[in-house]
Amino acid sequence: MIKIRVIAGIMMFLLSHSGYAIALKADAAIGYDDNPFRLNDSFSSQDGKYLDLKLKAKQKFDNGITINASGKSRNYNSSKSDANQFLFGIGAMYKHNAEIFNKKSTVKVVAGLKHKDKTYVSRFTGDIGEFGGNDISDRYDYNSFSLNATFDLKISKKLITEIGLKYRNRDYEDYNINGLSNLDYSQYYLTNDWTYKQNKKNKYDFKLYLGKRNYDDKREKNLSGSEVVGSDLEYDYFGVSIGHRYKVDKDISISWELKYQDRKDSGTGYYDMDEIIADIGIKYRFLSNWRFIGNLLYIDRNYPVRISISDENDIQSPDKQGYAIKFRFERQLPEITKYDTRAYIGMIYEDYDSDEPAYVYDRMQIMTGIKINLSI
Repeated sequence: MIKIRVIAGIMMFLLSHSGYAIALKADAAIGYDDNPFRLNDSFSSQDGKYLDLKLKAKQKFDNGITINASGKSRNYNSSKSDANQFLFGIGAMYKHNAEIFNKKSTVKVVAGLKHKDKTYVSRFTGDIGEFGGNDISDRYDYNSFSLNATFDLKISKKLITEIGLKYRNRDYEDYNINGLSNLDYSQYYLTNDWTYKQNKKNKYDFKLYLGKRNYDDKREKNLSGSEVVGSDLEYDYFGVSIGHRYKVDKDISISWELKYQDRKDSGTGYYDMDEIIADIGIKYRFLSNWRFIGNLLYIDRNYPVRISISDENDIQSPDKQGYAIKFRFERQLPEITKYDTRAYIGMIYEDYDSDEPAYVYDRMQIMTGIKINLSI
């Protein structure tokens, strides 16, 4: 709760030190989670109740600059407090519209900082993470910096293409424990997105990217999972996705997206990975103030070379196949306030299999809350 008050303080500082309007979004929900640590069925029940809080602020200036801040937290009842998590981000964007070859174009430069805080709980033991008898509960806490530059060109009334260069640096908690790898890395992406608006009902998206990740101080591994002394681990990425949104009428829209990612490491292929993600969604507005939002996600992640995971503390999850179902009913509340205010109730269900039994789990979350959008 203290962290949320800090975020609110930052947002109010932005508001009070500028004559420009600020857009605010707030979301508060209570819920039930039957498996907050994503443990397999061999563990006793780990269910708990939680409180979700989300805040976002965005402020636009006449010179093309937009600044934003956001924060979200999840706090469980005291017996499950190790599942608490917190994420805060702040960023700025510069946007410039121009004409190139008599075509409309837009240049965007976006910079951002993020901080994540979440206790590491072992999927093998169900306890707070340890390594060599040392507590590593903050193993996956991190600070990150990102810098993205994109250029889009309106080729025709229906076709837009975008080229982007994206950089991310992530700094994890340092422990300096002998044998425990360093997770810090820098990552670079070259992206090319295409959007085709066939008509008012149909929109198609096609995306490509190439990427490279360099670890600051992490070793390659041989096929048995042992570190290769003197090596420096790198990844090469290739990804492609295609998607379609169909607006059936003014109240119903359906969308789907299919993604493929391939990753190659710089060594024996121990970290090589390929992944397919399929996503189907629907939005349906009914009875004037009601809306239904549903989503079905399928993931198939494979490591074609390595035989098994050798180190849980290596941030590399094993093979993963399964699905998640998400849905939410929302109702606008115009009778309560003039601002865009919605009450909602929803559910998320996940069911994933893996070659590693510790990563086989199912999970259900049920939540109800209220969210509001306003401009001050």
